[in-house]
Amino acid sequence: MQSIAANSPQLIWQEDSNGHLHWANDAYAGLLKRHQQMALFQAEKGHVETNDRRVSVKLTGDRRERWFDISTVKHGDGYLHFANDATDVVRADTARTEFVKTLGKTFAELSIGIAIFDSNRQLAMFNPALLDMTTLPVDFLSASPTIDTVLDRLREMRMMPEPKNYVSWREQFTAVETAAKDGTYSKNWSLPEGQTYRVTGRPYPDGAFALLFEDISAEVSLTRRFRLDIETGQAVLDTLTDGIAVFSSAGTLVMSNQAYADLWASSTDHILEHRGLQSEMRVWKNQCIPSPIWSNMRDFIQQLGARQPWEDDVLLDDGRQLHCRAIPIAGSMTMLHFSVARSKRPTFTKLMAPDSAIQSMKR
Repeated sequence: MQSIAANSPQLIWQEDSNGHLHWANDAYAGLLKRHQQMALFQAEKGHVETNDRRVSVKLTGDRRERWFDISTVKHGDGYLHFANDATDVVRADTARTEFVKTLGKTFAELSIGIAIFDSNRQLAMFNPALLDMTTLPVDFLSASPTIDTVLDRLREMRMMPEPKNYVSWREQFTAVETAAKDGTYSKNWSLPEGQTYRVTGRPYPDGAFALLFEDISAEVSLTRRFRLDIETGQAVLDTLTDGIAVFSSAGTLVMSNQAYADLWASSTDHILEHRGLQSEMRVWKNQCIPSPIWSNMRDFIQQLGARQPWEDDVLLDDGRQLHCRAIPIAGSMTMLHFSVARSKRPTFTKLMAPDSAIQSMKR
C-alpha cells in the first residue's frame, strides 16, 4: 500500500494539525522539485475543511496559474490530502463561459426573432428580437411555456394568420411543430396589421427545435411594388398600336406588347416568356418577303458599345409595307418598333366642268 501511494499520479500528502508536512508521495515531491518550491499549497492550520474544494496555485516558471481539486480526510491527529490537476477542466470551463457570453451577445443583437424549444416542447431560450416582433410579455416567455401555448398566445394577439376555423387551427399547431422538427417548415405569415413574417423551423439534437421569425414586410412591399410597376409598364405598352419588342444584348426577348403579338401571331403570354432572337427572326422571315434587313437588325442588336438608332423597310407577304426601327436603350438593350403602313385606296374625283371632246361627240 505504501508503494501504491508513493507511485500514484495523484498528489497525496500528509500534514499534522499545525499544517506541517509529514509525508508526500512521488508525484507531489516531483512537482516541488520541478518548480523549486518548498510547498505547493498553503499550509492549513487548525480546523481543515474535509469537503472537496478547488484551489488555484501559482507555480514558479508558469505564466498562468494552475488549478487543483483537493479532497481532505481526517487521519489521526492530522489530515491526509488528495489533489487532482483540474487546470484543463477550469480552462475549458472558462473558454466555454466566454464562448457562451459571446454567443449570447450575438444572439441578443440579431434582428431575427429566435425561439428555441427543448425536447419537452417547452421554450428554453429566446432573444430580445422575439419580444420586439411578437410583443409577447417577458414574464410569459420566461415561464417556459409549451409551443402550443406560445402559438395560441400569438393567435390571441393577432400575430399569426387568422384561421378559417378553430379546429384546423389546432391541427396547424401540430403541423408547425412536426415540420419544425423535420426542418421543413418555412412559411410567410401575413398578419392583419399588414406585416409579413417569414417563419422557419430548424431541428436540433435530442428532439429540440427552433422557430426563426424574420420580418420581410419591406421585402414583400418592394416585390409587390416592383411587380405593379412591371404590370403598369406592360399595360402602357399594350395600348400602343405599333408592335414593340425589347431584346437584350444576348438576343433574349425581354418584353413585348399586344400589338407585337397580333402582328406576328405569336403567344399572347408575352410577360412570362423570354424567347430568343433567332426563333423570333424565323417568324419575321416567314411572314415577309426575303430581305437583308433581318441580318442587319441581328447585328445591330448584338453590337456592343455606342449605337445610333437604325431603321429600314420591308414588305409583308400580304403586300403591306412594314417600317422597322431599332433604338438603343439602357442596359445595352434594344427596342424594336414595328409600324405597318396604311393601305392606299384609289381616289375618284368627280368632273364638274364640261369636257369639249365629250360635248362634240354628243352633237
